[in-house]
Amino acid sequence: AWPDTVVHAWRRSLRFRTVALTLGLTALTILVALVWMALAIQNDLFESRVEQVQESAQRATVAAQSTFDAAEVEGSAVALQNLMREVQTTQFRQAGTDMYAMFRMATTPSIVAPQDIDAGGLTAAMISRELRSAVAADPVRQAWQSVALPTDDGGIVPGVVIGQQIALPEAGSYELYFAYDLGPEAETLGFIQVTLWGVGLVLVVLIGTISWLVLRSVTVPIGQAAETSAKLAAGDLGVRLPVRGEDEFATLGRSFNAMADSIESQIKELADLSLVQQRFVSDVSHELRTPLTTIRLAADMLNDQRDAFDPTTARAAELLHAQVQRFEVLLTDLLEISRYDAGSVQLEKEPTSLAHLAVLDGVAEEVADDPPHAPRIHLDRRVPAGGDDPHVGPVLFGELLHGGDDVFGEVGEARRLLLELHRPRVVPADLEEVGE
Repeated sequence: AWPDTVVHAWRRSLRFRTVALTLGLTALTILVALVWMALAIQNDLFESRVEQVQESAQRATVAAQSTFDAAEVEGSAVALQNLMREVQTTQFRQAGTDMYAMFRMATTPSIVAPQDIDAGGLTAAMISRELRSAVAADPVRQAWQSVALPTDDGGIVPGVVIGQQIALPEAGSYELYFAYDLGPEAETLGFIQVTLWGVGLVLVVLIGTISWLVLRSVTVPIGQAAETSAKLAAGDLGVRLPVRGEDEFATLGRSFNAMADSIESQIKELADLSLVQQRFVSDVSHELRTPLTTIRLAADMLNDQRDAFDPTTARAAELLHAQVQRFEVLLTDLLEISRYDAGSVQLEKEPTSLAHLAVLDGVAEEVADDPPHAPRIHLDRRVPAGGDDPHVGPVLFGELLHGGDDVFGEVGEARRLLLELHRPRVVPADLEEVGE
């Protein structure tokens, strides 16, 4: 599923995570900026239009009031009606709108006062009670409110109504209202908002693309370094990082390559040293065989004639014979180790039990000289091990005889034997537990 894919990419890809964070924060910043700009433009555009229509309505009202103040109707309703038509035709045109209405404020009957008028679709139902109260409360101050004006096709457009008092000769005060259509301003605001959102979307795409390209120039060398490091750790000592330019990544590449060269040279030196050591061990083991053969022949002869010697000399001949045999075994093991190190011989592992290793060649002779300090070995017959008997036995026995206090640890009333065999011949994983 795509959520798992996104989570996997978020965890494994630095480029994806950085681009996602950059796009998210950029989109949030652009969204806040666009909303603020749209609101600021909307408020500024609306306030500017309201101030403009207030000035137009004020200009028309002042011109009409001047005409009414200069006229003399002498109680004639017809004269006042003609004067009203003249004002509608001339002065009201200065308001810049054909939507207006006049409502008589006095409630007493009058034969001179003209009837309420409305033109251009502005009716009393469109004017709120609050606006009419505000106009009636102050004969000088203008009042306005936002309204929804109907259109010819049955829709509505935003608008504003400006109200103010006007006095007619011998008829008293009237409420004069001018309505203005703000549809063009609304269209302009919509165009600006669409433009802003389009620009914001383009900015997000551009910033995301730029971030991807910039991060690619950064993450590709990092990925190459990680891949090269993995190959180097796997044993490919000849792999190197490509170096281009003189920037930080070039410095990193040169430093990495220098480190790889140093590691390769040191490994080669260690390999050469190991080869020299193997040759030395092999040569020593071969060179010692000839004198050892002579010594063994002499020791065998002395051991065969030990009955003719006095007890002390006989015991010395016997010990000499045993130690020469042991030395020969050690020399054989040394030669075999050199073969294992050289890779010419492979260790063959097979399941075996450690119980029969309790009886080992030479154990009785070694521990008989010091019975009180002889270790007590308890081997569980159920303990399996993987290895070959000729090698596990001598190693185990050598640890028993010469390991000392480092081999045995007190665990309650029992003694536990823990052997970790870090030898080329016996791998630790092949011998997890020797015995208790």
